[in-house]
Amino acid sequence: MAIAGEIAAAGHRTLRVRPLVARAADLAIFALIWIYSSPAGSRADYPAVGTALLLAFGPALLLIYATSASFQTILLRRRISFFETAQVFVAALLSLWSVLVFWPGYGRLVLGVFCLFASAAGYAVTFAWFSRVHVERNYHVYATGSLALLLAGSFLCLPPGWLPLCLDIAAVTSILIGTSRARLTLQFHALALLAASAFASGLFVYIFRAMAGTFPGAPGPIVTLVGACAIVCYGAVVRFRAARSPTQAPQLLFAALAVGSTTALLVWILAWLTAVGIALEAEHFALIRTLAACTAALAAAWCGSRWPHRELVWLAWAALGLIALKLLLEDLRHGHLGFTAASIFLYAVTLLLVPRLLHIKNNAASHNSG
Repeated sequence: MAIAGEIAAAGHRTLRVRPLVARAADLAIFALIWIYSSPAGSRADYPAVGTALLLAFGPALLLIYATSASFQTILLRRRISFFETAQVFVAALLSLWSVLVFWPGYGRLVLGVFCLFASAAGYAVTFAWFSRVHVERNYHVYATGSLALLLAGSFLCLPPGWLPLCLDIAAVTSILIGTSRARLTLQFHALALLAASAFASGLFVYIFRAMAGTFPGAPGPIVTLVGACAIVCYGAVVRFRAARSPTQAPQLLFAALAVGSTTALLVWILAWLTAVGIALEAEHFALIRTLAACTAALAAAWCGSRWPHRELVWLAWAALGLIALKLLLEDLRHGHLGFTAASIFLYAVTLLLVPRLLHIKNNAASHNSG
């Protein structure tokens, strides 16, 4: 019935029962996977089914709807519908679930390799075909699907030690192509790849622990590499960004990750230098974190005042708010009067200097316009 519905759709026959058939097929395959993935004792009333047959249903459903959507969008040059997009997504999730459950050994590797090849094909279709025919919805759907396949394939088949490195290479490649050719889609893809790399490498955890909680110590080489990649990506966005960019979201998010990585590294450097002379306690770490955060806020405000980088100005103001929250939750809680006073003094100086730097920028801009 699903095949008949897709053939009818390709022949310009609109069937209102088509979404109902798709939902019924989804529910049937979901029930099949749910029942036969449970322990054998809980499904004694159900007949035994071979693994090959259990593996066939999910990929078969994905093959039907992915082939139909590709045929209609690429060959017939139609705009993909919301139903087709949602149905291919649901069929892909059911296929992924069935392979991981019923083929736990090599299935993960095979599925990952398939996702990587499908991602490469999707990117090729997106930029070689839909960029020329100017079907905006198809362009965004195929690009987003290709990114999802790339991330899924990377996490499924790449070793944990190589995963952040490969994601970093993909992110740098995407940001260089996206900025040089003014493709905002690739800039967002680079951001997603870099965020996935930061998650896989533990950079997010390291930044959080460096600024709050138990100090993590020296950053590992993978964490350092991902942080350096964030700085490179932000530098590429700043270097090649257009004069009238439709959005500043990529610049802001890349800058946030770069500033966060740099601040965490500064905390470790200051702690390493301080530990040469004294044994570090909680109050020492609180003061070091305040000093590093204030330095980052001043550096962001200075760079934002010297060059037209509005995202750094936003980060400077955000840093002031986070430092104030940190003083309440960490410095004042430890109760050491001298170190708390020093932290408050650093914050007060930063609170005075950041608006002054931005005021100098506004005066310079007004003078140049005059």
